[in-house]
Amino acid sequence: MKLDVSVFRSRVARRILLLFGLCALLPITAQAILSFTQVTAHLKEQTQDRLQQSVKSVGMTVFDRLQLYEDILGAIATDLRTGAFNPSRNIVQEVGSSAPRQRFESLALFTGDGQTTVLHGRRTTLPTFLAEEQKHLASGKTVLKVQEEPGRPVRLCLVRLLDFQQPSRGFLVGEIDGDHFWRIIEQEFLPPASEVCVFDSTLRPIRCTAGEPPPDPVVQAIRQATTPIGNFEWKRGKTSLVANFWSLPLQFSFVQPHLVLVLSESREAALGLMAGFKRDFIVLMLVSLLVVILLSLNQIRKSLGPLEKIREGTHRIARKDFATRVEVDSKEEFEEVAGSFNAMADQLDWQFQAMTARADLDRNILSVLDAGKIITTVLTRMRDLLPCDSISITLRDAKDGDPATLHMWDGTSLQGVRRQPVQLGDLELKFLREKPDRVITLDGGLAPSLKPLTASGIKCCLILPILLTQGLPGLIALGYRKQPTLAPDVALQARQLADQVAVALSNAYETAERKQAEASLQESNRQLKEALTELADMQKQVVKQERLRALGQMASGVAHDFNNALSPILGFSSILLEDPLQLDDKDKVLKYLKVINTAGKDAANVVSRLREFYRSRNQEETFRPFDLNQLVEQAVNFTQPKWKDQALAGGLTVRVRTELQKVPNPSGNESEIREVLTNLIFNAVDAMPEGGTITLRTSMKDGRIVLEVSDTGTGMTEEVRQRCLEPFFSTKGDRGTGLGLAMVYGIIQRHKGTIDIQSEYGKGTTFAIGFPLDGDRKWEAVLAVESQASSGRLRVLVVDDDPLTLMVTSECLLSDHHLVETAVNGRDGLQKFQPGKFDLVITDQGMPEMNGLQLAAALKQMAPKVPVMLLTGYGQAMTGEESPPAVDLVVSKPITKSALKDAIAKVMK
Repeated sequence: MKLDVSVFRSRVARRILLLFGLCALLPITAQAILSFTQVTAHLKEQTQDRLQQSVKSVGMTVFDRLQLYEDILGAIATDLRTGAFNPSRNIVQEVGSSAPRQRFESLALFTGDGQTTVLHGRRTTLPTFLAEEQKHLASGKTVLKVQEEPGRPVRLCLVRLLDFQQPSRGFLVGEIDGDHFWRIIEQEFLPPASEVCVFDSTLRPIRCTAGEPPPDPVVQAIRQATTPIGNFEWKRGKTSLVANFWSLPLQFSFVQPHLVLVLSESREAALGLMAGFKRDFIVLMLVSLLVVILLSLNQIRKSLGPLEKIREGTHRIARKDFATRVEVDSKEEFEEVAGSFNAMADQLDWQFQAMTARADLDRNILSVLDAGKIITTVLTRMRDLLPCDSISITLRDAKDGDPATLHMWDGTSLQGVRRQPVQLGDLELKFLREKPDRVITLDGGLAPSLKPLTASGIKCCLILPILLTQGLPGLIALGYRKQPTLAPDVALQARQLADQVAVALSNAYETAERKQAEASLQESNRQLKEALTELADMQKQVVKQERLRALGQMASGVAHDFNNALSPILGFSSILLEDPLQLDDKDKVLKYLKVINTAGKDAANVVSRLREFYRSRNQEETFRPFDLNQLVEQAVNFTQPKWKDQALAGGLTVRVRTELQKVPNPSGNESEIREVLTNLIFNAVDAMPEGGTITLRTSMKDGRIVLEVSDTGTGMTEEVRQRCLEPFFSTKGDRGTGLGLAMVYGIIQRHKGTIDIQSEYGKGTTFAIGFPLDGDRKWEAVLAVESQASSGRLRVLVVDDDPLTLMVTSECLLSDHHLVETAVNGRDGLQKFQPGKFDLVITDQGMPEMNGLQLAAALKQMAPKVPVMLLTGYGQAMTGEESPPAVDLVVSKPITKSALKDAIAKVMK
């Protein structure tokens, strides 16, 4: 029979073949595995039993021969006592043997006085005996000892008293000839294809036919054994062996605990019958598989041939080949399936043609967003999909009202699409909604809007109502001159097409409305952007006015404070200049100088207030620890013109108290926190029109640093308290912008702080600001180290175009024992500087020809490691920001001797 493998192209055929194969092979395989397991277990059991009997047989043989040697040794002792000792008879000649064999390798007598008599062989030593062995010898019995000497194999020795009634006569020691003792056992009693190993009670190897030393797996298996007899398996190289062991008890006869005998046999020899079983099993499996394949091919060829033809037919349909027929002549159910398949192919052919036409129509109507073009496309192309005598579309002209337009085309008119106004009433639409997709006659009066079609000879129409999402209802009418007979598929196609037209018209109307909405939205966005721009400009102007207002309030008292600071400077200096005799009184001069120095610092503080106020804030500035109590004192001094001078000028008394506890230094922007305090103090002064007391407190509460600003003013109502932090909310009228507290709230939020407002109308207000604790105190440690650093004696180049400042700076350095050289401008300093000549350069910023930053950059190119300190009068405009690249430290003027000393220590550390 010719083997036809073409059917295996089918996955079903391969699956059936696999199923048949599994059904045939699984039971056979399971039975074979079960049989193989049982036979293997049985053979193993038989092998273990056989080896167990063999090892016992060998053990008993060893025991018998030991007893034989014991009897021979006893006979030798008797002969020695009676004087009839004959070495050839007692030692060499074995009874019943044709050839002489040596029983003992050596024989010696050890007397009680320490004398040794060698009776045969080499000289040997007397073993040591345990108490139990001595007792055994005293009873006239023999002791078996295992002797081990370096360079020689382990030997067995038999020891007994020459005369147990006279122990002083000594010990008789016989060393057994191992080759003679074991060779007879191995040749006559050891099973074929097996090997034996003998160990003493401490597992010292005595004899092993497997080679010397005995294999490690054998020793390990005996050590792990918990019974005197057992079995195990081990490997020598790639050979697997089955072994049985037996501990031969010798305690009673020879005081030796036991000898361990291990009998091994190769696994292949023990289970030799399994090889034939495996071979038979493989042959049986191959024969079964061949029979299954032959039977499966025959059945698959008969059953799956028709299925293969039907599968090829489905592939042709997938390639749009609907004309080819599937021919099956099997006189079975497959022939009926083939007939149904051909009928399905005809139906698919018709549907595919219809879908192609509909897809073309859908593409034409859905690709445009103009309602007029959509209507024209439907009227001119729909006849290709749904044969009819005329097509019309009726749509209302507006969302409300009955006026509508009838668009009609009969497919032959040279005028193309005609349009005619009609009335589409609510009753007609209600009827169409209740009974859609049906054929009606135009003479019945059910669709008055379609009466104009009768002029073309149309008698009845298939009505397809459409309802748009915008609320513009309409209908599609397929006109016929005769009553049509429509198949269900035709009605379904018409309904689907009507829905597509509804979607297309809805998209067109929505697109038109969306364009109008987009134009309106763009205009609204333009107006909104203009409004936002105006609002942003207005907000900037208001913020600027707020800052200028606060600056004006502070500046009103700056002149007074500055004149007060200059008065002692000018007064005491004029006294010393106009009356030189006053210089002789050192105490008075020192007193005057201290007052002048303090007044100068006060004048510098007045200028510092303005610097801190107008200084811009860097949004990316890193928060650093600051002394909150010191900041409170500064804020009180900054705002003094507001709460003291202006209040006194207006006849009011405003007192400011500070209750400052020792608190940790919070981290933040010191300038912003100073602005917070300034705003709160200004607001407190404004809230006390009749004067009062402002109290500033610092404390620790609930693990946070708390700053409180309290006043005894008019207080706030609950509504005002709730809204006081809102931007542009103010109760001052034209005197306020409403941005002060809003700025305070924003600054506190940036510092991750909290602000709590407690106020009661008529009883004052308390602002409580909480700062989080900062666990990192490395910044304070750095400042402490910097303030304690010592710079030593330095060579300093001082550059300044102001002679007085140059003189003051030089004198301060000389008083600290530094070596000083001066330059009157930047170019002069550059000419005097030489690498290796100076340890430090101190320069002013504003100088003619070359300013301080330009000089620093030039010096760094000549000597990058020489520090450059910029001593400038621009104040916080430079010292508050990061130092320029070529400058190591920026210090603000005016500067005292101690401040200059600290700055030098910091830059030289």
